[in-house]
Amino acid sequence: KEWPEGEVRGLRARGGFEVDIAWRNGKPYRATIKAVQKGTCALRAPQGTKVQSITCNGDVIPFSLDADPHVVRFQAQGGKSYLLSLEAMP
Repeated sequence: KEWPEGEVRGLRARGGFEVDIAWRNGKPYRATIKAVQKGTCALRAPQGTKVQSITCNGDVIPFSLDADPHVVRFQAQGGKSYLLSLEAMP
């Protein structure tokens, strides 16, 4: 059974990242990526969503889209957390 609202924390991802994801009305709206080490973070937005913005301590972080519009990349600094705002794709 699907949960209409909730969040998960502390998921481990390849490349030295930890991920928290929150959703409401069955759709993800926020993700936090913590970089354990410095490097490029490449991630795929959940199906039906796209990354609207990435911020770190209020600063906007530039990101690039791959050929697949669901995949974004950005440069992460070790020990920092990045807030991703997600929105539903039309």
